[in-house]
Amino acid sequence: MFNINKLLHNRLKAKEFIENSAFHHFLCDDLIDRLGQINKVFKNILLISPILENKIQKQLKNKYYNCSIISQNVFEVENSIVINQQNFDLILFPFGLHWIEDVQHFLKQIYGALSKDGVFICNFAGGGSLSNLRLKLIETESKYSNNHYLHISPFIQFQHVVSLLQQAGFNENIIDFETVELEYDSPLKLMKALKNCGESNVMANITHSITKDMYTELKKQEAVNFIDIVNLITFVSTPTKQSIKLFEKRFIN
Repeated sequence: MFNINKLLHNRLKAKEFIENSAFHHFLCDDLIDRLGQINKVFKNILLISPILENKIQKQLKNKYYNCSIISQNVFEVENSIVINQQNFDLILFPFGLHWIEDVQHFLKQIYGALSKDGVFICNFAGGGSLSNLRLKLIETESKYSNNHYLHISPFIQFQHVVSLLQQAGFNENIIDFETVELEYDSPLKLMKALKNCGESNVMANITHSITKDMYTELKKQEAVNFIDIVNLITFVSTPTKQSIKLFEKRFIN
């Protein structure tokens, strides 16, 4: 369903934009903050297609002085090129699970790469994300065609996350949900921002972008304040129960 090579190419082109993106810094800081609540010293770490890789590596090195860090793109992980026979005690995957085609297979790969008490931390765009933009594109397209093409890829629903993790073998899971509001001058400005940060549609065999008529129609709405959301799902998971031990002081008023 997804063209991963195109996604990696888009992310590479978007590197400078992402480095200056408050949203992406928030995504990485949030993962590191959650990591800081876990009472464990990690020594063997895998980063999967990390946005802001240098920032994350620096923060990890500052926290775990003697840790070993391997960074690999999601294509290599999906195809078992790197993770076979590894024994990672921490795997971080910032903002990318929504681009995985076979999520169940991918999670099983992660499960197999972790030590028994290893921890997998991930955040991604969940179901309901970009719902206003999706509706706007459907409405605009329907004015000029009886056909509708999938301009925004489907997202994993929050209520499905637990079962996906459990079926992959994860026995302890902490999962939460946060709505992040996006505000732009127009739908086109939001679409441009998505493209600039490497998050535009990478579905395989999709040849239909927005048409000239659709672009003209959307262009008329340049002065309109356009608000949309990203439903950010984050989970901390491990194969073995009672392996996620939190610092008590973090939760004392």
